[in-house]
Amino acid sequence: MRGHYTVHGFDTSAATRKLEAVVRYKGLPYEYRHEHARDRQKLEQRAGSRELPVLETPEGWFLHDTSAICMLLERLFPETPVLPATPVQRMVCHLIEDWADHWLIRPALHFRWCRERDARERGLDFVHDLTAAPREGPLPRAERVQRDELLERVIARGRRSAEGLAAGEERQDEMEFAYLRFLDLLSAHVQRHRFLLGGQPCLADFALFGVIEAHFAVDPTPREIAAFRAGAIFAYARRVCEARFDLVAAAAAEAPASPRVGWLAGDTISISLLSLIEVIAQGYHQFLEANHAALKSGAEDVSLDLGFGRWTVAARRDDECRRVVLADRIASLGADDRRQVQAMLDPLGAWSVYEIPPLSS
Repeated sequence: MRGHYTVHGFDTSAATRKLEAVVRYKGLPYEYRHEHARDRQKLEQRAGSRELPVLETPEGWFLHDTSAICMLLERLFPETPVLPATPVQRMVCHLIEDWADHWLIRPALHFRWCRERDARERGLDFVHDLTAAPREGPLPRAERVQRDELLERVIARGRRSAEGLAAGEERQDEMEFAYLRFLDLLSAHVQRHRFLLGGQPCLADFALFGVIEAHFAVDPTPREIAAFRAGAIFAYARRVCEARFDLVAAAAAEAPASPRVGWLAGDTISISLLSLIEVIAQGYHQFLEANHAALKSGAEDVSLDLGFGRWTVAARRDDECRRVVLADRIASLGADDRRQVQAMLDPLGAWSVYEIPPLSS
């Protein structure tokens, strides 16, 4: 599978940006194809799914589910790894990737759809994607009315998506706090280290890059906040975007003892990353535990208060499946490796969620 790949996606999709960055880092020949919504029917038929991105392989397979694709590429091309071989760093990588993909997206969607200026700017992009109507400039009255009506429907749909994750307009204080805390923690870390685990990017870096590149670097409100408060995250995103394994390997060969190349020695985690893991446990892992309890009891909804008032969302079996996947990865470790992972995660409150048995079938 070393031939030519095609990444089918759209520009303001975090998962698209993540997948493209992984493919690029591994040095696979590829092209990126922006899939306009008006032209996706044929791709959906080939892929058997409406999800984007889709990776088209040299053999003509059409694959979806970005995390699963990344794991497949890691198995096919282990010589350009995005996962550390050591147990603690590997599990921390998986933990942060999962959080970035499925929890950091809450403030991202909040800012995109629940702030008027952001919603109209991104909404016009979606309208253009659906109709090919120009984003700007004069239009005949009938076409302008049609565009404006579609824009309102797009914004309403986006806001429903945010509300479905308890990230709607009424959660403004919580989402602002979550975003500012993320900026502060990541900025502090990446001013000390090039990437999350040292001098070499891992899969979690690409997941964070996806959210930054597709949301926080383009939507007006979070972009302006980050530029004022934590500009270091944009320099970090550029490093992830420009990273190539062959360059990382060459730098390591020239200076094998340098802390600026490769993952941190001794399966260690930087102190500056521990606070982020603790925040993940205090928010996302609490939700995962409540989600598991709801599914186990047969409840349709999850109700949770993370310090900004109680909110309720639908219980989600997909989130439980992802929790079990990570728990299984820990369970598959040898006893010594498992003890090392527990010793790292337990004091931060990030271990107990993976001890919960899976739901009985």
